[in-house]
Amino acid sequence: MKTYGPTPSRSEQLNNIDDELDMIDAEETLATAIRAVAPTTGFPRTASAEGFVAENSKLASRPAFKAELVAQVTALLNGTALDIESLVDILTLKNPEDSDAATALQRLAVARLPEGRKQVALIAIWRRVYIADDWRDIAKTSGRSEQAQRKLVEGSWAFKTLKALKETGECELWL
Repeated sequence: MKTYGPTPSRSEQLNNIDDELDMIDAEETLATAIRAVAPTTGFPRTASAEGFVAENSKLASRPAFKAELVAQVTALLNGTALDIESLVDILTLKNPEDSDAATALQRLAVARLPEGRKQVALIAIWRRVYIADDWRDIAKTSGRSEQAQRKLVEGSWAFKTLKALKETGECELWL
């Protein structure tokens, strides 16, 4: 007997396929963005992961993180499929763009990953978001107008991440 229409297993399969396609799209978008700003070397001209990391991260004093980021960016630029943890690392270890952490959180939310590893990745994302900004300066409010203070807070990666999540309607997943 043939079953027609959506069944729980069929719907789940379609959702899984959609999540995997979204992951591929996130990787392709990231790879395209990296190729656009990475210095090129050799012939034919190829994007340099080392050059990208040197110019687009603040990891000079953290050689282990820098080496890991170079390896992951190299894999991404070579077309290797990344696991969710590698995607999270690239998005959160390079210099932050407005929606990078939100993209990492969105991909992590649907990733099929053991709960313990998912929690570790979640903590890493928020830790990196928080330390990306100078919160000592942001917290010094004396002599600063309300508008200037608001501009500092709104310029933080934490604010931009929360705003991007709110715009996608997925903010409640992570608060």
